[in-house]
Amino acid sequence: MAAPVRAQQQLAAIRGVVLDSSNLVMPGVAIDLTDPLGSIINSTISDNGGRFAITNVAPGRYALRASLAGFAPMTHAVQ
Repeated sequence: MAAPVRAQQQLAAIRGVVLDSSNLVMPGVAIDLTDPLGSIINSTISDNGGRFAITNVAPGRYALRASLAGFAPMTHAVQ
């Protein structure tokens, strides 16, 4: 008799700090994690220290898009 086995998926977190061109922290920045087709997987907002975290991310290729009114949006590839 065989026992059922559950597959384990390893999840990760993406953490960072949003800085401007003068290396000053930027609070309130919208951070979107998107898949290769541009669909938003998860979103968050940077805190008062410019920090953000997106948890429970499955392995894969993504893009982080940071946007704030008055600034050009930035995109960064992550794997």
